[in-house]
Amino acid sequence: VEFSVKVRLFGSSILLNDKEAETGTSFQLNQSDVKVLELPGGGGFGAARERTTNLHKMDIEDGLLSPLIDINT
Repeated sequence: VEFSVKVRLFGSSILLNDKEAETGTSFQLNQSDVKVLELPGGGGFGAARERTTNLHKMDIEDGLLSPLIDINT
């Protein structure tokens, strides 16, 4: 048995034998079938306030975080 991790930022998909399966449908799995669930998520590791300013800037540039906005201005 082999497991691997693929990072996915947005959306999700279900693959059955390398073909996209329609979500919400039922299908029977045979012994040789390979089902792959690609799901977004992951909350990161550790407290966000402990990350460096540079890492926060990189997350904003990559679209993973929104910049803070001062609502008092």
